[in-house]
Amino acid sequence: MSELEYINHACVIITAENLKILCDPWLIGPSWADNLWLFPKASHPSRYYENIDYLYISHGHEDHLHKRSIDWLPKNIKSKPVIIPKFKNAPYLVDTFKKCNLSNLILMHNEETITIGKSINLTMFTNQEDHDSSLLISTSNTNVFLQTDNIINDKESLRIGQKHRVDICLTMTNQTGPWPAFYKLENIQMQKAADKKRESSQTASIKITRNLKAKYIIPYASDICYFNEDFYANYFHYDDKEKYREKALKEIPLSEVIIMNPHSKIKFKDGEIIERDLKTYESNLGQEYIKNKDEIDKINKARMIDNINDISKLSNIFYQALYNMNNNWRSGKFKVLWQIENLASQKKYIVQIPGESVNILKKPIIDNFDLIIYLDLYRLNHLINKKYPMGFLGLWNGGFKCYRENLNYNPIEKKFWRWIRKVSLYLGYLSNDNEHS
Repeated sequence: MSELEYINHACVIITAENLKILCDPWLIGPSWADNLWLFPKASHPSRYYENIDYLYISHGHEDHLHKRSIDWLPKNIKSKPVIIPKFKNAPYLVDTFKKCNLSNLILMHNEETITIGKSINLTMFTNQEDHDSSLLISTSNTNVFLQTDNIINDKESLRIGQKHRVDICLTMTNQTGPWPAFYKLENIQMQKAADKKRESSQTASIKITRNLKAKYIIPYASDICYFNEDFYANYFHYDDKEKYREKALKEIPLSEVIIMNPHSKIKFKDGEIIERDLKTYESNLGQEYIKNKDEIDKINKARMIDNINDISKLSNIFYQALYNMNNNWRSGKFKVLWQIENLASQKKYIVQIPGESVNILKKPIIDNFDLIIYLDLYRLNHLINKKYPMGFLGLWNGGFKCYRENLNYNPIEKKFWRWIRKVSLYLGYLSNDNEHS
């Protein structure tokens, strides 16, 4: 018999054959440039994790590979074997593990299977395009599939479902990102867009779990909230696990959705869940804010201090970085206005036409832009001073605000975001997918 304990977000502990595997440990503090916080959050102390034998870290995003959490864990964790995916052209990932003082790395190729303990089989599935991975853990004659953030396409999920039996699937049911709460929209428009995105996320998850033929489904990887000036986003960017369960009951009635909160546990054997200890979570966002208030205030104070001086100097550094990378654009006409503002309401404007030109203007005419990006000065300050582990990508969850006239997501805009996240404020343009600077 084996056990799965739900910690929070994408973090779970699988216990089998007296071995414990800790997966994607984001356990304390914020991530993504101090914008995302855990909610609901586990309350285990650090010593609870002393007996971990292996770690699995699915990909390089900070809510899965979180240096502060790794430093908070018991010191012996640093010497434990860490199972990670092998991505092509991704030196940043191994480099980041080194920065976290994790060196005992087991790199696994797509569909590679290894055995740990006597008979625990681990099979890796990599998404080379998005640098995500999923893991199939086979133990006690039961297959547990951790989807993580890996949005598996139809063809791949069908193939995995045909090749492997999946008894328990942990699936991401709500996708994050700046849309829609961090775009300038009317509240009614924002609510409609948020509902549509939530529905789309749940549909994608149900399609994956249906193709995998999962017997039990556990929603996860969506336990987040926002504080500081972004608190309003909680009303739009939230996971609705109960609604997901209702939807799954209608569309895949042979699968059972099990909602797990921090410290919930299930025990399983021979493809069946044989014991359940499912916890409720009593806290609300207001109480969570109070618990974290000292740290929230500290972050906010640092932001205010770094949002005052050097707007010309920092804007020029950003301009030069955009200029250095601009000729690498190959995806069609797209006109962008960057507006940088400090606490004194001083503004700098950079007009960028990728592939053509980058110019600093005193005050442009605000029209005919495909995208306007509003960036607080302290964000540039922190990027240039390497305070964000993922570089520009760290701003993806609330680090900037945007405006576009068309509510539809232009395919060129999607290419622009994937392209611009490679900018380095101190190196210019990086040809690799720079997820950790």
